[in-house]
Parts: sequence; structure tokens; C-alpha cells
Amino acid sequence: MSNSKLIFDAVHDYNASIDPKPKQIEAFEYFLAGKDVIVNLPVGYGKSLIYHVLPKLVQRATPDLEKPVVLTISPLNIIQTEQIDILKRHNISACSLPYLDNEESLDSDLNQFNHSIVNGDFAVVFSHPEALLNTSKGQELLTSCSFIHRVAALVIDECHIVETWGEEFRTAFKKLKTLPAVFENKPILALSGTLTVGQLKKLPEILGMKNPAIVQESPDRQNIFLQKIEKVKGQDICEIYEEVFKKECDNLKQSPMSYPVTLLFMPLFYISQAAAYLQHIFGKADITNSYYAVLYSRQDKAVIQATVTDLQSDNPRIRLVLTSSVAGMGFDPPCVTRVIHAKPPRTLSQYLQEIGRAGRRGQKATATLYYNNRDIAKNIPGIEDDILQYCKTDDKCLREILLGNFGFSKTQISNEECCSYCATKELDIAGLFDDTL
Repeated sequence: MSNSKLIFDAVHDYNASIDPKPKQIEAFEYFLAGKDVIVNLPVGYGKSLIYHVLPKLVQRATPDLEKPVVLTISPLNIIQTEQIDILKRHNISACSLPYLDNEESLDSDLNQFNHSIVNGDFAVVFSHPEALLNTSKGQELLTSCSFIHRVAALVIDECHIVETWGEEFRTAFKKLKTLPAVFENKPILALSGTLTVGQLKKLPEILGMKNPAIVQESPDRQNIFLQKIEKVKGQDICEIYEEVFKKECDNLKQSPMSYPVTLLFMPLFYISQAAAYLQHIFGKADITNSYYAVLYSRQDKAVIQATVTDLQSDNPRIRLVLTSSVAGMGFDPPCVTRVIHAKPPRTLSQYLQEIGRAGRRGQKATATLYYNNRDIAKNIPGIEDDILQYCKTDDKCLREILLGNFGFSKTQISNEECCSYCATKELDIAGLFDDTL
């Protein structure tokens, strides 16, 4: 049986209505050849499908391996929750390894849960790095011969954050490079949509990968119009943020269901200010009847679940999501048509990841970035030159700047659909601006 038939049969077993795309097929081919693979494909291309289908593919390729497991390292609860729901809808058993700060609270139920994982009762096991590497239950799995034998692949999702997060605040990410020694000769798949040229070079060493194959495609999303707006100078910092979020909140209040579904990225303090303002103009509401939602890393799981579920509909009730970077990865609502950043993220990779939440069905969308000199000061911890260049450059196409950092160039697109710089240039060419006025 050819690999092509194996791959198509596995994908159709997962979902009979879809066919694998060329780059997905390429990744599957490398996996079946036993190679480590870095998959760097645009947000919305379907990277998650690759590890979703792996259990089906392994069952066909190695039928002697009973109850194979795909171990997936995933950085955020919101990603794990959404992906588990999707897998279960496709009749694939999946779970998330619990992570408790106080291990004394682990009880017999969790012991039984670990036994189920070792027994292969879950085809896809999600885990935070901390849950796998920093807990006694995680260590039990890593020293279980039965579990190690069942693991057919190790997936590192959203791998572009491993280096930065490992250095700054989640040191368990730095230990991921020890896992290849545990799962010897098991293929590693590192998935991202926003690896820069520099990150691609460093990632194999960071993750302990062996001569990985690279599967990638331009991250350009031509349906997303790129817009950059410099904030008003001289204002108090609170006034600057209020000017951004009050306009959006007031527009939502004026006509909720005609307001475009929008993600508004802001620092957590200003998210709380915006949420208070929304409560003031709308009155008290909860997640079951509100036109807005708030997502951040420690948000209640029920609120996250309700928000994710509502935003999966074609015409969701929730129209405005106030969020930190928690909604920037693996959060895939199909209806978002606007992404607004009240300040720049610290890297262009993060920015590309977050604006990729818009236009998931190919519909026209807009990404708006507000910035000022305070936001892009070089002494901000972790800020990188690529986002500084994107904000400071006023005489070049935004799409060209963005794509250049990922090793790609802009393809054919009209000026008015490209970015604010090109659209303004188009108006200049048409003679609609007169500098003498």
C-alpha cells in the first residue's frame, strides 16, 4: 500500500468530507519515514489536522502497535480545551494531563487517570510542559515503559514560543530538549505558523531534533488588510487606551449584532478598565447573554468554554472579545473579521500569530495596530527589532516588512487590499491627496 493511500484513508477516516492539502501530505510523508519535522504553515492552513490524524495514520502504518498515543505539548488551556472538543467530535479519544501546584492534593481518581493514559485509553494526550516534566505523575509517565512504547509521536504545538517563554517565565519549556532521549527514535513534529528565519535555524537545537525536515509555506494572508495607526502624542497613557477601547465599546452598544466580531488585544489592566466600562453601558450581564467576553490566562474555564463555543457559530452573540495574548494561539473562531492591538506585541512572530485569528474562512478582515514611541522603546524587556522596524518604517509596504522577516515576499495583491501604506499610495497616485492644501 502506498503512503498516499495510507494518508488519504487516514484523513478520510477522520473526516470524510476533506482531502489533505499538499503541505499536510508532505508532513505526513516525512513522519512515515521516521523523520523529525518542523511544520511552519500559515495560520488557518490546518496544522492541527496533522496531529489529529496521526492516531489514524499510525494504526494503518503500524497495525502491530496496540493503542498508539500522540503526546502533544501545548502551552495554553484554551488551546487544549478547544482541540480536545474537536477531537472528540471526530471520535478520537483525547485528554489533558492535570497540572496541580500542590501535588499532595492528587488522589486516587488521578492515579486511575494516569493508569488510563498508560493503558492507551486516550489517542491524543495534551500536556503543559510543567505537567509532564515538573510533577510526580508526569515523571511516572516518562518512566513507564508501557507508555513510552505506546507513544508514536511527540508533537510540540506553537513551538515559536518555546525559547522566549522558557527564558522568561515558564522554565519547563527549556527542558523539552530532554524528551527525545526518553522517546528515542520517535518522530518529533514541531508546529507553528509564525517561525522567523532566525527561529527556524535555532529550533532544532532548542528541541533536540535530529536533522529535521522543514515543511513551510508563505504566511501571507491576503484577505487581511494591514493597518497601522500612531497614537495621539502628549496624552496620558490611560487616556490613550481609553480612546481605543471606548470607541469600540460605544460602537458595540449602538448596534450589537451588526458590530463585526472583533478581538481587542490589550494589557490586562486596561482589559479590566474596558470590561468595567462595558458593564456600565450595558448593565450587568453574564457569559450566557453578553455581547462581549473577556479572555485571559486565569479566566474561569466555564467562561472560556462558553466563549469558544459561542464563537464557533456562524453568527455568534459575542461580538467583542477583550483579550491578552491567551487568544493569540490555537483559538480559531471562524467569524472574526477584525483584530485590534491597542499596543504592539513584543515580536513580529507574535503579531502575525495574533492577527491570524481573523478571516479564518477566507472572508475579508482587518488587522489594526496602534503604537507610539513609548510602546516600542528598546529598553522594553523582550522586545525585538522586527516589531520595532514594523512600527517605525513609514515608507514601505507593511506586508513586505512583515513577510520579509519570515523569508518570503509579497505576491500580487491590489494596493487597496494590501495595507494602509499601499492604500494611501494608491490615493496619491490617483491625485486624491493635495499636499498644497
